[in-house]
Order: sequence, then C-alpha cells, then structure tokens
Amino acid sequence: MNLDNITPEFFVSNAQTYANSFVTEVKDRQGNIKYDGVTKNQLRRIFDEVKRFENISFDLPRIKMIISKTKYAVARAKQKNIKVKEQYEALDKFIEDGIKSIQNETHYKNFVSLFEAVYGFYYEKAPQGEG
Repeated sequence: MNLDNITPEFFVSNAQTYANSFVTEVKDRQGNIKYDGVTKNQLRRIFDEVKRFENISFDLPRIKMIISKTKYAVARAKQKNIKVKEQYEALDKFIEDGIKSIQNETHYKNFVSLFEAVYGFYYEKAPQGEG
C-alpha cells in the first residue's frame, strides 16, 4: 500500500474494495439478502485503536504494535465463527499492509483517512445484530 500520494480516486475505489472484502452476502431461508463477516464491534475497536494516535503524539513503534493487536483479535474472532474466516483475514491483511506502509506522520494521516472511508463503505453492508 502506497501512502505517499493519496488521490480521491484511490479513496473511493480502494475503500470500497477493502470494505467489501470484510463482508459476504448470504441469503436467509426466505431468500432475503443479508451480510455476514467482520462485526461492527470488532471493526470499530480496531478503527478506534488506529485513530487514537491522532489525539496524542505520533508514536511509530506503538502504531506498528497495532498489527499484533489485530492479529490477536482476528484469531479470536475466527475461532468463534469459522464461516467468516476469509473476511477476517482480509481485515488482517488490510491492517498489516497499511500499518507496515506507515513511515511518517503524513502516511499515518493518509491511512487513517483511508480507514475512515473503508469504515463508511463497510457500514453500509455491516452484518445486522452487531453493535
């Protein structure tokens, strides 16, 4: 993930793609379309963790620690619901790629903005019944 020169097109196309990878479309017994995948609560926790460095000083080592925190959260979530394994792995990859790409404060701000866009597109299809 290149966080150097982020364009509006990058936000829209990539944010939608990432968001869609966090959910999967399923049909209920009546044939209604619903979504399953990363829960609202889980994504919100990770989003809040990434975003919290906006309000405190830029701390690259602690920002990089988000990768391990995400891996832990994803592993626990996959144990609870194996049906959404691929969606949690997509979230893990998004976070890992994004955090590893952060080299300075501008990169961090660009990643936060991208994550905000992803979160917005995700929320449109977020699994019902979760936070």
